[in-house]
Amino acid sequence: MPRILRIAAAQMGPNQRADERSTILARMIALLDRAADDGAQLVVFPELAFTTFFPRWLLQPEDVDGYFEPAMPNPAVQALFDRAAERRIGFYVGYGELADGRHFNTSVTVGPDGGVLGKYRKVHLPGSVEPRPGDRFQQLEKRYFEYGDLGFPAFWGPKAWHEPVLGMLVCNDRRWPEAWRCYGLQGVELMLMGYNSAAYDPNGGTAENEAIRTFHSTLAVQANAYMNACWAVSVAKAGNEDGSGLIGGSCIVDPNGTVVAQATTLGDEVVVADCDLDACRQGKGSHRNHSDGSATGNGTIPLEVHAYLLRLLRPISSHGHVFEASSGWTMERVAEANSHQLALTNAPVAPRQRGGTFLDTTARARAGSGNLRQASHASTAPSPINGTISDAAAPALSGKAATVAADMAGMTKELPKTNIAIGIITEAKVGS
Repeated sequence: MPRILRIAAAQMGPNQRADERSTILARMIALLDRAADDGAQLVVFPELAFTTFFPRWLLQPEDVDGYFEPAMPNPAVQALFDRAAERRIGFYVGYGELADGRHFNTSVTVGPDGGVLGKYRKVHLPGSVEPRPGDRFQQLEKRYFEYGDLGFPAFWGPKAWHEPVLGMLVCNDRRWPEAWRCYGLQGVELMLMGYNSAAYDPNGGTAENEAIRTFHSTLAVQANAYMNACWAVSVAKAGNEDGSGLIGGSCIVDPNGTVVAQATTLGDEVVVADCDLDACRQGKGSHRNHSDGSATGNGTIPLEVHAYLLRLLRPISSHGHVFEASSGWTMERVAEANSHQLALTNAPVAPRQRGGTFLDTTARARAGSGNLRQASHASTAPSPINGTISDAAAPALSGKAATVAADMAGMTKELPKTNIAIGIITEAKVGS
């Protein structure tokens, strides 16, 4: 049975600083209705969809929290959730999140029943903390947001969408291949992202204009969708917002990196595409995506393994770069925490650690997000699954890491033969 999901990219025109929330919400509901009328089952909205792009302004401290949502949903946005549930259409939306006094640039994906399926907090914050003297428009995301602390956790879509493996990014994240690869190694089939990208160099340079920035925005999505063999939907808030230009170019890209639908204006616009989720299979079984020549068909980790791993690892994935065994970690502890990072590899060669990034020169695999890592085709014979952990790794295991290893060891004994093995990175090397 074909796994076809009709998706709409709901590009928004500018939200002016003076616009009332009710006005913005009415536009979003109209876009959602337009998508639903076109038969879409999922609609993707931009980053910071409910407000103007406020990081361009140096705000008074007492005004900052007014641009953030204390919960999602909340009374100010409930009407969007209600209409989506009424129309049986899911959506992705970006917003400023206020969580126990902390501020994040966040997105959620909502299912057709109105329930939140997943949440992501932006990791790659651009700009600066302090404003640049003399510039009318700033890029102050580092001033108003904390770095995302949820990692890059893939999650399942509902049965009505044919249960795709989903991932989310926000704006600048889409320019970083490491973020995509973290999802790709979890078998992602559909990446969702929104952006508010300036039509000029937001850091004060003069070498970039609207045309080149739009080109780079689309290029990043095409290249990474191809390299990770997944669909990708990238959606802008565009146009002249409070005198500052934002690029458009919202697009839907297939696993071959081809743009199958793209917005042509800088205003409110909906573009729709039928996305065959099974089109991901060829790329995921090719030499660039996990093929190991095993008897598992296309060479990828079986879906039942993915399902188990996603359930197992989600509770301990944190801060974008580590698996943590306790809460309250700071970004400064990322390097320290590398000794507890969980990795999957089908190459028996020990990876080398360099500044928090793990290089496996035989398999050319990367892991830098605290999510799953499966090596590409290795030239050496893969290690068999035997439910054991190397002696070198064992002394460092404790807390949740030990639980994961034990659970994984037990699970692998029951799985059909496949060329993956489990290891815990302890110092510079790990056995598998």
